[in-house]
Amino acid sequence: GKTSLLADWARRAPVPVAWYALDSADRDTRRLTFGLCAAVERALPGTTGPACAALDSGAPEAAAIGLLLGTLEERPIALVLDDFQHLDDCAEAVALWDHLLRFRPPSLALVILSRSVPLLGFAALAAMDELIGLGRADLSFDAAEAADLLAAHGLDPGPAAQFAVHSGGWATGVLLMARAAPDGMRFLRARVDALMEHLGAEMLAALP
Repeated sequence: GKTSLLADWARRAPVPVAWYALDSADRDTRRLTFGLCAAVERALPGTTGPACAALDSGAPEAAAIGLLLGTLEERPIALVLDDFQHLDDCAEAVALWDHLLRFRPPSLALVILSRSVPLLGFAALAAMDELIGLGRADLSFDAAEAADLLAAHGLDPGPAAQFAVHSGGWATGVLLMARAAPDGMRFLRARVDALMEHLGAEMLAALP
């Protein structure tokens, strides 16, 4: 749900959006910094030359991040970091992101998507009211929202409350249960292949 929500926002965002999907290889902070520069370059061409040149010459990653932040001064951009949980327990990566948080220009909005709460220095941002957090409770659909979702997709909203409970409020889960069969939940448990087919139609088919 969180990635779908942010992807929808990114399509309509009033500023350029640089999107970087992290994986376990990004625990290597040099690879991470190059990847970050590549994402920013796609959103704002011509802004990452000094940072990439510094990396190529062997400069520390924090120095390259500093150069990148300098070129983003007064250039509004949102940086989305997806699957941030891959950096859990990686002290070097966390230190790099703390550096970015501390020195980022006001024109840079940072959006972090994670399945766990990142170990970052958020306290100062929260104290200055510069931090917004959305969790599972905020993203979960209640019975009324599930009913509206089913109706919007031309599906019977009658069992919406049951689907919301059994899916934990997961919107795609509500749709999967409604579309599977009259006895949808039992059908889904017995037919993993059908579940994957639905997931493919809902999520994977929309990807480039």
